[in-house]
Amino acid sequence: MTDQTQKILDEIKAKRGYLYPWQELLAKEDPDFIKNYEKMWDTIGARSVVLPQKIKQIILVAVLASKTDEVALRTQIKRAFSLGATKQELIEAIEVAFIPGGALTLVHGLKALLDVMQELGIE
Repeated sequence: MTDQTQKILDEIKAKRGYLYPWQELLAKEDPDFIKNYEKMWDTIGARSVVLPQKIKQIILVAVLASKTDEVALRTQIKRAFSLGATKQELIEAIEVAFIPGGALTLVHGLKALLDVMQELGIE
């Protein structure tokens, strides 16, 4: 791993608090792409113009509940808790996502929430 790759990965992990394997791959294979991707994240996901970070994170959890990426959903639920989201806020967001996403969104989202809560010792 080059120094440039390690620097990119260190910056991502410091900023987000997590690192996905696909980010490691891109940092090694296409560092310019991952740098530009992170600029987009900084512009959209990491800054607050009107919506506080906690609310953006809750929205992200609700959207991910409708997807099949269990790792991303669990990671973002943990991040939501770290930003001050409550269990009730996350449940309600997943319930709202159920309207357009269907029953599997509800089941998938609540299962991941329960797993993370158990892992973090949240009742």
